[in-house]
Amino acid sequence: MIITKEFEGEMAHIVRNCSTNYCKKSLHGHSFKVLVSLKASALDNAGMIYDFGLMKGSIKQFINSFDHCTVFWDKDNQEYIDFIKKHSERWISLPFNPSAEMLSLFFLSGIQSILDCTKMNNNESKIFLDKVQYYETRTGSATAEKEDIVSMSSVFEMPFECSQSVTNDWSIELFNWYLDGRHQKKNPETKWFENPKVEQQVK
Repeated sequence: MIITKEFEGEMAHIVRNCSTNYCKKSLHGHSFKVLVSLKASALDNAGMIYDFGLMKGSIKQFINSFDHCTVFWDKDNQEYIDFIKKHSERWISLPFNPSAEMLSLFFLSGIQSILDCTKMNNNESKIFLDKVQYYETRTGSATAEKEDIVSMSSVFEMPFECSQSVTNDWSIELFNWYLDGRHQKKNPETKWFENPKVEQQVK
């Protein structure tokens, strides 16, 4: 069984090395959507794979980091990077070209890491990200599936960098995960997040 939750945001970027001049030579924005699909082998005490409300916590914060944000490849022209950092409070520097395909892989990897680093408290089974579908525009999307993390994981060996305006919106748990946790693979077994304990109303 699979469940899916949708998130939305607004983001600006340049996609270098692509075929379309509009995309590779001009800073431009998109109204993006991220569809997160979770899969599990069993249901929890509420008969759910994962409570949709729980996805409004660290997972939503992580995705919202990209909302009203300028995203750039850390190998881009330094003058351009300095300009973005000077004139945009919200920016994210990524170790890859911010195409729809790469962003779908990035969200897949990051959200799975958050799930792996979460202490579950309602008898959830092991939860996997089945896929992440990233809509760059209303008509164009890229989908990353869990198998893609294995074949394309090298892109995530370098950490990403966020402006203070982005990290100011994070919980302390997400910030600790970003600095010291699974994101940088220093303490991969640490549970940086914990879901609320649930009283069983009906047994």
